[in-house]
Amino acid sequence: VLKTSQKLAEGLKLNYGEAYPSLASNETFQVEVMGEVEPVEVTESYLAEIISARIKHIFEQIKQELERRHLLDLPGGIVLIGGNAILPGIVELAQEVFGVGVKLYVPNQVGIRNPAFAHVISLSEFAGQLTEVHLLAQRAVKGEDTLRHQPINFGGMIQRVTQVAQPTPIQPVQNTEVEQSASTNVVAPKEDKVSSQNKPKIADRFRGLIGSMFDE
Repeated sequence: VLKTSQKLAEGLKLNYGEAYPSLASNETFQVEVMGEVEPVEVTESYLAEIISARIKHIFEQIKQELERRHLLDLPGGIVLIGGNAILPGIVELAQEVFGVGVKLYVPNQVGIRNPAFAHVISLSEFAGQLTEVHLLAQRAVKGEDTLRHQPINFGGMIQRVTQVAQPTPIQPVQNTEVEQSASTNVVAPKEDKVSSQNKPKIADRFRGLIGSMFDE
């Protein structure tokens, strides 16, 4: 509506925005509009009307879904969280649309006491409180038939872990290997003895060959 950039519009909402027009003032501020050379002055009440129309449309869609499920009949009312929940007047606008009690939730954690962090904090706390039974139930609901129809055999898992953890026993050395090594040690000197006996015969033959050459 203001014909400005999305980044600038987000800054205007956070700095000057009101969710309930009747609570907004008539103070003016300047807005850089696309296609205009000079900034345009806008009142806070006019900006509140723009913001209120968008948020009211979202609330009405949520209300239709809650009424279809009969959730507005619950006594707890509605709790607002998220970044837009910090807008002044949003609680009053929600009460007007839903017709039930509405309150704003602010986290108690130091450094993140802002409704914008409420969703992340709630999911983290919920996940931290889940047990193994809850996780198995969620997997079964999501369609994992192996978990739905076949229970987990924890005894078999423990047995497999025990088998892996046991060390492999060392096999004793057989006597045949000792006998083979002993026989090898006995045979080796015989080969040396035979080779030493053959050495003189080879030398004699060599001397005889040389001598025959000179005799001729």
